[in-house]
Amino acid sequence: MSATAAESPGVVISEFYPCALSGDEYFSISCRDDSYFCLRNWSVTDGEGEMRFISDLWLFPGNTLTVTYNATSFWNAYNRLPGLSMDSPGIESHVAIIGSFRLADAGDSLSLLSSDGKISDTVAYGSVNESLAGWSGPPIPSLRKGEVGKRLQVDGLPLDTDTAADWEPFREFRYGYTEFSSPKFELPAGAVTAFTSPDCSLDVVAGAIDLARTDIWICTYEFSSDPICERLLEATDRGVKVRLLVDGAPAGGMNEEEIAFLSVLRLAGCDIRTVNGNLSRGVVQHVGALHAKYLVIDSSRSIVMSENLVEDGLPQDRIFGNRGWGVMVSDIDLAGYLRGLFDSDARRSRLDVSDWRLDPRFNASSVLPLPSRAVYDQALLAPFLSTEQASVTVVPSPDGSVRHPYLLDFMQAVSSVAVEQFQADLYWTSRWTSERHLNPLVRSLLDSASRGVETKVLLDSSWFNSGRNMQVVNCLEENSTSSQLMMSGLLDERSPITLLHNKGTVIDGRISAISSNNWVSASFSRNRELAIMVESQEVASYFLKAFSFDWLPDVTPPVCDAGSDLELMLGRSVVFDASSCSDDRLIAEYSWDIDADGIVDSRDDRALFEGTVPGQHVVVLKVTDAWGNSAVDEIRVKVVSPTPIGDENRAIVPPRMLWLIPALIAAGALVTRMARKRKRGTDPRNLNHRARY
Repeated sequence: MSATAAESPGVVISEFYPCALSGDEYFSISCRDDSYFCLRNWSVTDGEGEMRFISDLWLFPGNTLTVTYNATSFWNAYNRLPGLSMDSPGIESHVAIIGSFRLADAGDSLSLLSSDGKISDTVAYGSVNESLAGWSGPPIPSLRKGEVGKRLQVDGLPLDTDTAADWEPFREFRYGYTEFSSPKFELPAGAVTAFTSPDCSLDVVAGAIDLARTDIWICTYEFSSDPICERLLEATDRGVKVRLLVDGAPAGGMNEEEIAFLSVLRLAGCDIRTVNGNLSRGVVQHVGALHAKYLVIDSSRSIVMSENLVEDGLPQDRIFGNRGWGVMVSDIDLAGYLRGLFDSDARRSRLDVSDWRLDPRFNASSVLPLPSRAVYDQALLAPFLSTEQASVTVVPSPDGSVRHPYLLDFMQAVSSVAVEQFQADLYWTSRWTSERHLNPLVRSLLDSASRGVETKVLLDSSWFNSGRNMQVVNCLEENSTSSQLMMSGLLDERSPITLLHNKGTVIDGRISAISSNNWVSASFSRNRELAIMVESQEVASYFLKAFSFDWLPDVTPPVCDAGSDLELMLGRSVVFDASSCSDDRLIAEYSWDIDADGIVDSRDDRALFEGTVPGQHVVVLKVTDAWGNSAVDEIRVKVVSPTPIGDENRAIVPPRMLWLIPALIAAGALVTRMARKRKRGTDPRNLNHRARY
């Protein structure tokens, strides 16, 4: 190329979309100076053709001009109009095309030329081997179908080093991407409710839905919760507007239960939408997996959690289920922010967003599956309502992780870290290279421990995670300088927690991260995730308490006290009570063996004993805590027959004749009274008295 580079370009190419699916390529030019620029006679070239601006098109400081080949597609993807569109009427009065100008998929260069023919900026990508003026080093790696090349920014201005480093962010930008900020909200006392699964998550979420009066917005990766579905149907009946956004292609596909629940809700009038792209059909999914889990109720209350709205995530069983964390926040501004995020992801104009009723899986004949019931309704942890002021920062992914995972910003210069994670990969690969590098979050933990920071990491131990998670544990243990500071492991298999599905972190005993982010690269760089960082010492203490129940195995058996031995009259009954039993955490199960034959007669905390057979009896009580520790106690019951005084040798009345005893006693008393009366009537003194009167 004969043109030379300008010394200090005031405008640069800030974005380009070459690997389009529907003839909807575009590029953007941004002003990075404080000066105003008129683009008349400026041009953009790919080396084979040229697009020249022939009208007075002004760029203001910080302003961007986008030129697309398909205005409708651009509008659908971004919900805004481009500056110029090559398919718009009258475009020839603004733009002239010289030669063959089109962005190649496999690789190309794009140069911005000033009105005097000098190169203001160049970007090279893919299979470009030639030396280009205004560009240094290798080109940007080839972009994927549906991927947008976007220049990084520093202090709000486009980065300009004329190298690929300007164009290699950590996060991915897909056609229709979003750029939501990570705002911070100051909250008064009583505005935050912290909760955990399986203990009380269903109570909090269901209770909030029950109180809804106007609208409920729900975003979740999966949905198949019977109690939540029932409450949404009830809310719809009382006039509440319900909108539900789910991932259209979760890992393993939608199961039959989810299809039924979604179909029933849609038939009831709920607005149900899915996010699902299809590159073979020209539809780009604007995020990776829709993995966020949050609710917005009445535009004033927000719930953010690690758990999907499924039975394991919001279990009716309060002891056995997934471990997850969540918070409910009462704040209109925060709710408004999440409503905006929801509306953007669920916008009907997006080609990857579909009405569930138009989905081929929709079933108009669906009925709700048979409801499950709670086996254990006790809970170790109750919801916690804040009593102090707090602040929360909301971080969506991938928006909040432009250069690196957002969590790294919160993990610098800390004094303590406690982590619970469902999935963690030891090595990540960058979007721009296939070379593996150590998970930056793992590296941060190692760095913290090396500085004397107490670090605890607990990972899920289920069969489909144990391999990858154990690699992380081994790395932490082998590379830590102090085993007393770096402590890590997998969840004990004896734990009542079926899956450590949590993605939570407590930092410095005051910042709690409640999120949907697994510690895998895609979770931060590609997927739609949501995290809320709560700055509150009391909320952090609550989650640290929950963490301790998972971190420290329960090896202490319960105290079993069935009661004192007793003597019982034949035919009587007694209710034994296990209320004197105790455990350092929670008793999960009671079992009563009434006649010590090895067969459990009752699993309630009370049991009825009926004294129908005289003699010695043994009643056995066994109590078991949630970790499987158990203790046993016995009660000895002597069943005796009622025996008249002084007639110890009298035969015992058979039990079936016991009802005769009161009758015989009453009859005996009557006979005695009559005999005495008869005797008084024959006494001579009585006769004399009668004669006297």
